[in-house]
Amino acid sequence: MNNYFSPYKPAYTLSERFERFSAILTATSTVASHLLLQTRTKFAASVEVTDRCNAGCHYCYVYRL
Repeated sequence: MNNYFSPYKPAYTLSERFERFSAILTATSTVASHLLLQTRTKFAASVEVTDRCNAGCHYCYVYRL
């Protein structure tokens, strides 16, 4: 019997996928503009990625037999 862990991949709706993509695109463009402009202002970012399970992390694993 082989036991292994496989990543949990929830089924996202189209609007959820668009929302996640737009958040990633916004963060990427913010960092890119900061690096291109080379401003002397402080830059900090905080990202929290959660799934529907609300466990506090994105990498949920399901134990499969």
